[in-house]
Amino acid sequence: MDLEKIRNKSIVEYLAVLGIKPARESGRSFVYYSPWRGEAEPSLHVFKKNNKFKDFGSGERGTVIDLVMRLRSTDFKGALQILSNGEIFSLPEFEKPTKPPTKGIEIVSVNELHSDSLIAYLDKRYIPLELARLYLKQIEFRFPHGKRPGRIYNAVGFPSDSGGVELRSSFFKVSNSPKNISTIHGDSSRYNIFEGFMDYLSALVFFKKEKFKFTTIVLNSLGYITTLIPLLNSAEMNYLFIDYGKAAEEKIAVLREEGVPIEDCRHYFAGYGDFNEKLVANNL
Repeated sequence: MDLEKIRNKSIVEYLAVLGIKPARESGRSFVYYSPWRGEAEPSLHVFKKNNKFKDFGSGERGTVIDLVMRLRSTDFKGALQILSNGEIFSLPEFEKPTKPPTKGIEIVSVNELHSDSLIAYLDKRYIPLELARLYLKQIEFRFPHGKRPGRIYNAVGFPSDSGGVELRSSFFKVSNSPKNISTIHGDSSRYNIFEGFMDYLSALVFFKKEKFKFTTIVLNSLGYITTLIPLLNSAEMNYLFIDYGKAAEEKIAVLREEGVPIEDCRHYFAGYGDFNEKLVANNL
C-alpha cells in the first residue's frame, strides 16, 4: 500500500463521486458547503495547490485521508482501505460547474429498519436493533444535483426538531436540511446533552434504558450548544456527554463563563473519544 500515492488522491474527485459539488471556484480553491454540518454560506475549501482541505467553520483540516476518516466515521487504517481499492476514483475528470449547484439531499422514502447492511452497521456499532427501531428509520435518499442524481442510497435516519434528518451508514455521515438539534422530551428540570445520536443510543445501551428520565438534547453539531445557553441556564443541572477534544473543552469553558450549571459526565467513557467508541472497544 503506497501511502504517498493514496495521500495524493484527489479530494475533488472523491467528493464528486459522493455527489458533492463545489458551490463555487476561487482562484486557489474549490469551495463547498460543509458535508458534515448545515451552513448558510459554504466554508469548506479544497486547495488546488496541495490537495488539502480546510473547513473554516469548524477549523478542521487535512488530507484526503483525514476527509475520509471524517466522512466515513472510520480510523486511519479504514480510510486507507477505502482509498486504496480504487473504486471511488474510477469516474472521469472532474468537470467545473457552469453555475453554483443547488445544495441538498432529497428523501425518497422512509421505512422501518430492515436492510441487512444497515442492521450490520448498527451491530458493528453495538446498537441493538430493537433499541434502534425506537429512534431511527431507514431512509432512502439521493443527491438530485450530484454526479449521479438518480442513484438511491440507504442510511439510518435520526430526525431533528426542524424536520431535517441526520443520515448515517458505513459510507455516509451527512445531514438533510434544515439541520437542528433533536429533543427527546422528558422531565425538563434537567437536561442530558449529547453531541450525536449514536452516542445517545450508546448511553442508553450502557445504562440499560430505552429512554432517560430527563429531557435529552442531541446537538447533531457541537456548535449548537452555545445557542442553547438561555435554555440550559433555566435548568437545575445539565449533564454533558459530549465528545472529548479541543472543541468540546472550548465549549465547556464558554458554558462555565456564562454560569450554566453543568456536570461533566464524560468520565463514563474516559479514555475514549466518545460513548460509542467505548461501547465498541469493550464489546458492551
